[in-house]
Amino acid sequence: DAIHAFPPDLGQGVNSALEDVLALGDALECPDDEAVAAYQAARGPAAEALASLVRVGMPFQYDQAIWRKRVFMLGLGGRLSLSVLAGKLLPARVSKKWFPPPAAFSVMDGDDYVATR
Repeated sequence: DAIHAFPPDLGQGVNSALEDVLALGDALECPDDEAVAAYQAARGPAAEALASLVRVGMPFQYDQAIWRKRVFMLGLGGRLSLSVLAGKLLPARVSKKWFPPPAAFSVMDGDDYVATR
């Protein structure tokens, strides 16, 4: 799990590790010269999406100046509020496209990492 450097409250470290194990098992069934490429093809997009999610979704979560935390939390709260309000006032397809919830919330709700990105 140490290879997946996610904030613990995002809850994706173990999930990602389990997906890695499944993809690795599938890749090991390939011929030896194709196994690494198969694994990279299977897990590369999700790994990139998760790295982006951590950078963008929770950038000021730990060991940051108090004003940065406050600005981040204000933006997060505003974005979440706007997403909830749009979900009540607009058709679902419009609100999800133009006012999506913060990425971390989408992933915690079970959305695909790559699709969330």
